[in-house]
Amino acid sequence: PEAKRAIARAAVELVEDDTCVILDAGTTTLELAKLLFNRRLTVVTTDLQIGLLLAQAPHVDVHLTGGRIDPVSGGCLGTHALECLGSIHATVAFIGTNVWDPAQGVTTSSAEKMHLKRRMMERACCGVLLADSSKYGNFSTWRLAGLDGFGWIITDGGLAPEARAEATAAGASLRVAE
Repeated sequence: PEAKRAIARAAVELVEDDTCVILDAGTTTLELAKLLFNRRLTVVTTDLQIGLLLAQAPHVDVHLTGGRIDPVSGGCLGTHALECLGSIHATVAFIGTNVWDPAQGVTTSSAEKMHLKRRMMERACCGVLLADSSKYGNFSTWRLAGLDGFGWIITDGGLAPEARAEATAAGASLRVAE
């Protein structure tokens, strides 16, 4: 939990007031949402918990994408979510992941999630991966992007120096949250 909070603190520095941000479903993006509560923003999210949290925020205009609810992540999936995301333009999209690897890039467990995360990145000026160090060095079936496909990858200080060098060599622009 502390690693996720540190990543969220680093990520919030990339958010400017009076802009639109996309928040992917996940526990790290939920930590970021908590830090956005008192900001003036438009937030588009696939995450039910994030939507409910920010619906109480005084100056956040929050939009849920809709779609089928993934029972594991609590996130919206499917064509409704893709269509909603296709109609917006955001300054930054914060993407979560379960796995990331210098050779395989950022992967996910289903084609449906891969397409949704890609759409988030396509609809933002900058895609930012929020990935804690415990998820490094693993990969799944469906490739979202190489590490060089993100404007920033924000991780925690638990990422070993060798892993930092590997990720940077793979094209990652790392921000390490201490």
